[in-house]
Amino acid sequence: MVFNPKSANILNDHLSAAKRRISQLDAQLAEAKGHATQLAETTERFRQILEVSPSGIMIINTKAVVTECNQAYFKLTGYAPEEIIGKRIPQLPVVMPSDIPKYMKLFGSILAGKPTLQWEFNWIHKDGTTRLGELSASLIRKGVRV
Repeated sequence: MVFNPKSANILNDHLSAAKRRISQLDAQLAEAKGHATQLAETTERFRQILEVSPSGIMIINTKAVVTECNQAYFKLTGYAPEEIIGKRIPQLPVVMPSDIPKYMKLFGSILAGKPTLQWEFNWIHKDGTTRLGELSASLIRKGVRV
């Protein structure tokens, strides 16, 4: 094999370029890991806020299905998670049948982006008694998505 200085220079140039690219990728990876850590910390902080709130909080997706509730909600209503989570608004045992049209109208206006006010309503506790509550609803956006 014959040593060619020109080939050696070309190889050194490629090696240097590869090292620079690896360094750039390492920096991007470190930045991404930092963002992931921040996101995890923020998510945990909001989860803690949700769980320590004395108010019952229910999260409903755009298909009117309950996706999450905090422990205060279950304590206030007497229902277990499996009786609420995964159910659509009209199927919820806390909802008075006569109020279903009002709830669906409110849900539609929230999805349309209209501001909502606090609203007093009657609801059904697990023990069968009717109770008075106050509802406040808002739309949570993720960028331009709901």
